[in-house]
Amino acid sequence: MQRTFRDECYTLPLPRGLARLQAGLDADLAYYNRRRPHMALGGWRPWSFWLRCMRSRPPQSHMC
Repeated sequence: MQRTFRDECYTLPLPRGLARLQAGLDADLAYYNRRRPHMALGGWRPWSFWLRCMRSRPPQSHMC
């Protein structure tokens, strides 16, 4: 995640004001965790991968 933020966010000019900066970081984090495909997950988006794991795991297991 740090490399992605460095490559995609840190190179952009900083927005004016803390509220705008926080809103931008929140939006980027939401994109990273919910919509962006991840190579480590075989191209799955983290949210979709997590949902798939929760549906396929046995009820008493804590791992997917």
